Amino acid sequence: MKPETTNEVLVPRMIRECCPDLNEEVPQQVVVDSVIKNGEVREVGDDRLKRAFIEVLEFYDQNGREPSPDTLNIAERKLGARFVGIRADDKKRAALAHLDDVGLLDDPEVPDSVDALLEDPEFDNEVLGSILSDGEKQSDLYDVSILPKATRKSADSVAKRKKAKDFANSVASSRKSMKNCETAPLHS
Repeated sequence: MKPETTNEVLVPRMIRECCPDLNEEVPQQVVVDSVIKNGEVREVGDDRLKRAFIEVLEFYDQNGREPSPDTLNIAERKLGARFVGIRADDKKRAALAHLDDVGLLDDPEVPDSVDALLEDPEFDNEVLGSILSDGEKQSDLYDVSILPKATRKSADSVAKRKKAKDFANSVASSRKSMKNCETAPLHS
């Protein structure tokens, strides 16, 4: 596609309306740096991917850890979700390998056993450690004495059974109806 056609057709109407004084060079740069789809300016995939990973690296430099996709902090959650997507796709990992100077894209080492996990110096979660340890308080996991007791609502009134006066007649009538059903011919 010729640059002249690109400028006339693909430069979004919003840019032309907001900045009518722009010369031909500025819209041309906008088109070169962007992919335009349905009249919207979108960043080129590789640049956007690099920028997203650089944000993850900046977070790692500031906090000393990977961003978590499960946190309540929205900005960190967004970075964590991006990083999970990057780590899950081998093509993205290969494209970003030259930017990874701290080894975030390397596969994390999985411990061989629970003991290896507990011996890890980064493992400092006391609650999980106490649950998984062989200490005396292991039964605390199954101790439900601190939970509130279940209460049952009582009924406003309790019904009492009453014997039907003509029950014998209704039983005889039911038996007679059943006998008639058994002997009746089937319609086909």
